[in-house]
Amino acid sequence: MKRKHPPTLAGIKAILFDIDDTLFPSSEFSHLARHNAIRAMVQAGLPATMAQAERELEKIVSSRGSNYGNHFGLLVRRFPCPNPSRVVAAGVGAYHNTKSSISPYSQTARLLLALRERGFILAVASEGVALKQWDKLIRLGLDPFFHHVFVTSTHRGSKTPAFYRQIARKLHLH
Repeated sequence: MKRKHPPTLAGIKAILFDIDDTLFPSSEFSHLARHNAIRAMVQAGLPATMAQAERELEKIVSSRGSNYGNHFGLLVRRFPCPNPSRVVAAGVGAYHNTKSSISPYSQTARLLLALRERGFILAVASEGVALKQWDKLIRLGLDPFFHHVFVTSTHRGSKTPAFYRQIARKLHLH
C-alpha cells in the first residue's frame, strides 16, 4: 500500500486569516464582556436580574448585529431607570475593561512567525468595522505579523467572492 504524503504549500504565496474565532476566541470574549457589562449595569441601578438583562441584550445583539454602537442604550430603554446615563456608562466601561483580557490562541504567534519566515504573505481578511478589527489585532499583539489587513463592511455584505478577488488583485495573486 502506497503511503500518502501530507499536502505541501508549494505554489502558495499568501495565506489569509480571519480574526474572530480564528486568531483568538472572540465568541468567548464577547460572552464574558457582555456578562461583565450587565453585572456593572445592574450594580449601577439597572432594574433587572442578570438573567433578564442577558436575555434582552442577546435579543438586541441578534436584531441589531454585534457592531451596532448602542446595545446598552437600547437595553436601558427596556428597563427604565432613574439614571440611564450612569447605567450605560457602567456597562460600556466594564465591556471595554474586559478587552484587557483578550489573548490569541496559544500557538498563533509561533505559527504566524514560522509562516512569515518561510516567505508567505500573511493577510487578514475579515468582516466588520475596520477600526474594531485593527483594535483587536493591536490588543492581541498580532498586527506586526501581517503584511496586509482587508476588512469588508457588514453593510456591503459579507466576505463575498468579489471581496476575495479584490484581495487577490491587490496581492498580485491572479
